[in-house]
Amino acid sequence: MTHVPGEDFGAHPLCADEDPDLHFPVSEDVSVPLIREQVERAKAVCEQCPLMATCRENAINRGSEGIWGATTTAERAEIRRERGLSGKRHRQVEPLTARDVSAGAGRVLDDLEQVRGERLPLLRKQVRQALYQARRRGDGADQQAAAVMRLVQPEIDWLNNEQDAPGEVAA
Repeated sequence: MTHVPGEDFGAHPLCADEDPDLHFPVSEDVSVPLIREQVERAKAVCEQCPLMATCRENAINRGSEGIWGATTTAERAEIRRERGLSGKRHRQVEPLTARDVSAGAGRVLDDLEQVRGERLPLLRKQVRQALYQARRRGDGADQQAAAVMRLVQPEIDWLNNEQDAPGEVAA
């Protein structure tokens, strides 16, 4: 269920019935087919929601990450620039925590395994080790997330290449 802390829209948003990960892709780089499809699916949910405009305005004012009101983070940043709003957010967004990174890494690995149709125990072990080492070094959550992405990005790239070339046999 998607929830905006401290916000009550007065009605039930359609995204509340969706997997929250749908509206928070690992990237908003729509040149990547899997991500583009996820962003398009999230926007399609938003476009059917009676709260779309309210949701979008709240996200513009907060500087939220993810898909809100059928807009991406970059699209809302452009709206903020067009409106002459400062780069500062009106409300402080909670900082990313190590727990957020661990949970996100688990969801990414679950999704990769679902798409692949098989478990990825070696990759899971590598991610656990990278997070452990990053925490021991005292790395912040951003550095921990970057370490996870360095490990999972090759798998994501491989899956994207597989989808781009259906029917081709890898050499």
